Parts: sequence; structure tokens; C-alpha cells
Amino acid sequence: MINRFSNISASASSISLRMADRAQKNDASKQLTEAAKQNLANVKKHNAKLRDACDSFEDLFAHKMIKVMREANTQDKDNIMSGGRGEEIFQDMLDEKYATLFSKTNALGMADMIYEHTKMDERTKLAKGLGKM
Repeated sequence: MINRFSNISASASSISLRMADRAQKNDASKQLTEAAKQNLANVKKHNAKLRDACDSFEDLFAHKMIKVMREANTQDKDNIMSGGRGEEIFQDMLDEKYATLFSKTNALGMADMIYEHTKMDERTKLAKGLGKM
């Protein structure tokens, strides 16, 4: 009879140890899942900021390119038909609009190339972030 009680007691303690182990594994997996979600959110924020920076760079590059092309094409600035400083200001504003149009229509495609080359891959970042835990 004592052996039966000791067997039952041993079985109960074995079951409680297994249940405690499962609870620990569930807690660890929940923490891992939360860390993965946080890392994924960080990657998405980073990539959104990077996309904005790439678009801005393409816009700036296109504006500078148009400005240099216009300056190379303009031979006579002292011509009597020149509009003076007002024309220069208007021309620069027009060039900015052209540059914005180029970048929004993806005419040059630079922003996409830079973004694809430098963006963080979600899987790579996720693996790196989880490796630190």
C-alpha cells in the first residue's frame, strides 16, 4: 500500500514538473513572439524613413540635374530679352516642380534602386534581433 502511494506521489510530481515545463516554454515563446513583433515594427519604421529619404534624394538630384542642364543650355544671360532676377527665380521654381514630377512619376527610378539596395530585409533583421535575446 505504501508503494502504491509513493508511485502515485511520484506520478503526480512528474506530471506537475511537465506542466511547469510547458508553462515556461509557453512564456518563453510568448516573449519571443513579442520580440519578433517589435523587431518587425522597427524594421517597417526604418524602411519607411529610408523610403522618404530616397525620394527626397531623387528629388534633389533631379532638381540639380535640371538646373545644370539649363545653365549649360543658356548661352546669353545678358541678352536684352532676359527677364532678369525674376525670371531666374521663376525658372528655379519651375525646375523644382519638374524635379518633383520626375520623382513622383519614377521617371529616373533612382529612389527605387537606392531603397532596394539599402533597405533592411525583415527576415534578416528579425533573425538578428532574435539572436540577441
